[in-house]
Amino acid sequence: MKNQNLSSIFINAYLVAGIVHIFMMVSGNDLLVTVSKYALMPLLWLYVITAIGFQKNILWLSLAILFSWLGDIFLMYTVNDEIYFIAGLASFLIAHIFYILCFLQLVDTRITSFKWKFALPFIIYGILLLVYLYSGLGDMRLPVIVYAVVITLMGIASLHRIGNTSDYSFAFVLIGALLFIASDSMIAVNKFQSPFHSAPFLIMVTYIAAQYLIASGCVMHIKEKAPLS
Repeated sequence: MKNQNLSSIFINAYLVAGIVHIFMMVSGNDLLVTVSKYALMPLLWLYVITAIGFQKNILWLSLAILFSWLGDIFLMYTVNDEIYFIAGLASFLIAHIFYILCFLQLVDTRITSFKWKFALPFIIYGILLLVYLYSGLGDMRLPVIVYAVVITLMGIASLHRIGNTSDYSFAFVLIGALLFIASDSMIAVNKFQSPFHSAPFLIMVTYIAAQYLIASGCVMHIKEKAPLS
């Protein structure tokens, strides 16, 4: 009961930090924008740990949250030096790889309900996004192509959980993955092709929701089922 209370406190704190971050972006309070962004991923990780404890099948999830936090930090300082954007891109690339490993870990490989035709929308979207961005990528073409491939695989990995978990856990992770792809896509469009005024707001709204849904969906699975790995 104590851990359940703690996990509720931390996930609510995460949501409050997210709301504060969004409102402070709108109001222009740079200090609270920075503080709230630094707090987001540690609060989410504390939620995961207090909800399900330390066990081997949260390693990939913990590492994904850690590298997302590093990505958050690096991207805050992109205005100072372009190298921070590269570091942020690399951090989130690694985070997505860990999310892929996390999703695959929470799958019983004996269950073969997944149909690869359902992956086609992710693949088509990834190709169309790259086609749209390509002319503006310049020297960043190879890194962005690699990143697009990885986020596409992350989306497919979230879909691969169908039939392997509860409906709520599946839906949370899938919708979270879709929102994460949307957030990353807006970063790329805003950076390389068509900058738009509402980009920072929309990027963070979808990102905060994505991380919440993915973490919550994974926690649901681990709490509902015995570890499958």
